[in-house]
Amino acid sequence: GMIEEFIENDDELGLVLGHEISHLIHGHNSETNTSDLMLRSIEMLVLALDPFDGIASLALMGAIASIRDLMSAAASREHEHEADEMGIKIAAMACFDTRKASKVFLKMYQKDKDGDENEGPSLSKFFSSHPPSDERFKFLQETSTHENATKYMDTHCAELKSEWRQSRQSTKNKTSWLASLRLA
Repeated sequence: GMIEEFIENDDELGLVLGHEISHLIHGHNSETNTSDLMLRSIEMLVLALDPFDGIASLALMGAIASIRDLMSAAASREHEHEADEMGIKIAAMACFDTRKASKVFLKMYQKDKDGDENEGPSLSKFFSSHPPSDERFKFLQETSTHENATKYMDTHCAELKSEWRQSRQSTKNKTSWLASLRLA
C-alpha cells in the first residue's frame, strides 16, 4: 500500500494522517454520497418516465452518468485540496516538518510519471479524483513556508513530538512498526 511504497519517515506519515483526518472533519464522504444518490435518483426517474420503453432512457442515462462522473471528479479534486490545506496545518500543529513531509507527493508524482512516460497527453487527469501529485507537491511546499512546526513550537507541539518519538523508539524497527499499523 501507500505506507510501504511512499512513506519513509514520521513527517510524511504525519502529513498523510493529517490529510485523511481532514476528510473526516470536512465530512467529504457524506457530501459525496449525497450528491451521488441525488444523481442516481434522477437516472431512475428518467428510466421510469421514458415513453419509448427504455430506448431514449439509455442514451439519457449514459449522458447523466457521464455528468455524474465529471461532477464527482471535480468535487473530489476540491475535497482533496481542502484536505491538503487542513492536513498540512494539522501536521504542522503536531510539530512535523511539513517541508520534508510534502516530499511524499513528489514521490507519488515521480512514480506516476515513470508509469506514463510512453503515453501521450490523456484525459485521465481531467477525470481523476485527485489533483496531480506535482501540483500538490508544489502547493504543499509553498504552504510549508508558513505552516510548519516552528510556527507552533510555543504550544503543545514540542511535547507532542517528543511523545511521538518516544513511542516510535519503543518499537524495535520500522518493519514491525508498519506491521502494527496494518493490524490496527
